[in-house]
Amino acid sequence: MNSLEHKLPRWPFVILALLFVLATSSAFVRRPIHNDEAWIGQQVWSLQKQGYVTSDLFQDCPPLDQEIVVYHKQLVWVGEAVSALFGWGLYQLRAVSLVAGILTLLFLSLAKHEKASSPVRVLTVALLMLTPVFWLQMLEFRPEALLLLSGTASFIALRQGVAGSRPIWIVLSALLAGMAGLCHAFGFAYVIAGTVALAFDRRWRSAVWFALLGIIAFAPYLSGYFTDRELFIAQTLHNPLMTTSFDYHWWSPLLNLVSEHKRLLRKPEVIGVTVLFLLALFSVNREFLRRHRFTLIYLATLFVVIGASPLPKFTRYMVPLVPLMALVVSAILVRRTPPDGARQRVVTFALRAWLVIFVGYGLYALGAEALQPENRQVATNQKLAEAMQPGSRVIAPFDFVFMQQGRFTILNWWGAARVAAGNKPAGFLERYAAAHHVRYLILDPVALAEWNIAADSLGSTFDNFRLRQSLPEDHRYLFEITP
Repeated sequence: MNSLEHKLPRWPFVILALLFVLATSSAFVRRPIHNDEAWIGQQVWSLQKQGYVTSDLFQDCPPLDQEIVVYHKQLVWVGEAVSALFGWGLYQLRAVSLVAGILTLLFLSLAKHEKASSPVRVLTVALLMLTPVFWLQMLEFRPEALLLLSGTASFIALRQGVAGSRPIWIVLSALLAGMAGLCHAFGFAYVIAGTVALAFDRRWRSAVWFALLGIIAFAPYLSGYFTDRELFIAQTLHNPLMTTSFDYHWWSPLLNLVSEHKRLLRKPEVIGVTVLFLLALFSVNREFLRRHRFTLIYLATLFVVIGASPLPKFTRYMVPLVPLMALVVSAILVRRTPPDGARQRVVTFALRAWLVIFVGYGLYALGAEALQPENRQVATNQKLAEAMQPGSRVIAPFDFVFMQQGRFTILNWWGAARVAAGNKPAGFLERYAAAHHVRYLILDPVALAEWNIAADSLGSTFDNFRLRQSLPEDHRYLFEITP
């Protein structure tokens, strides 16, 4: 261990690790089903059953009403493999993200190179355990956790390769960076970050090879362009679900970058680590900047690429930054550098004070997530399904996919709302359902509010649908079309 570094006691980290395991285990089961989990889960189901990706959820929303060629490929492929081994289901799929998050922490704790001593690695993992934007990705079947695993492993391999001048590690890093892009297209930022960091280090040949190998590993994401170019372009640029705008001007990246604070300081789940990182940077000296130059350039490139991209300012899209921010903060916190001057003393005090707030909120967030009400969605879906005729078409909340996929053709409320375009009387909904041969409607509080339906007058809402089953304690109401 570097003599300038603090020796950290073990017992607080052991306690934190135990609390983290208990909290995430409880939250893994209790967390409500995210819409994307049903959407991507249905893609996994179709790949497993028919060999290509489709989704009934959006069969009324062209161009998603046919084979889907633009999707989070690595996530769907891994989900299909897990389903083949353990069966298809919510928690089998969520396990992909949970394991990916655990492996990310494990790699960070074990990766050894000259810039990350044992105290730095331990503190990095501890900070991530207390950062909600990191561990929330472990609790849902979405691409971020798997992307973060590939990207973080890529960074670790790249540092190993640069530190020891080992080309094989740089090759591995490039392939892992490309695989991060296979999880979600914005993961390609790792390829750019690695290339730029190598170029700044004047490793020109390595930078070129890194870019080429990263592109090769990412290439399967674009395979749909070569199998059905028109469909690929339609699902990329004219997808009704897209939250990303491709109506770009030359100045758009700059405006996106300037407004990146909307993501970094958007919610409590990210504010803590962002402020901690900024305060830590204010306390560094030139020697620290020189020693960690490669990591800081890599992190800055990720920040610029993600910030300038057309991605919406969702907090989950900043997750590639979080492990590196935690790594830099840890390296600063463990060093024995006494404050030099009044400014340094103020910054050091602010950093320590914020660290207390950060730890307190992190523990609170873990506890709140672990102790939230039991998730009854799957059990409620089963109750409703028992009153329905298998094989029927139903408009339902996204979560009805679990575990009713395969028993019904499941559309979602988003399609009907999109067609209604703000004009949402019950009569329109009935005509829409009839046009799509829908036999059942399952309403939840979101659908009730969107269609201006009062829960105390459900029996008289529709002319052609009758209330078949009411589960007010679960906030679900089943309607069936009258003969």
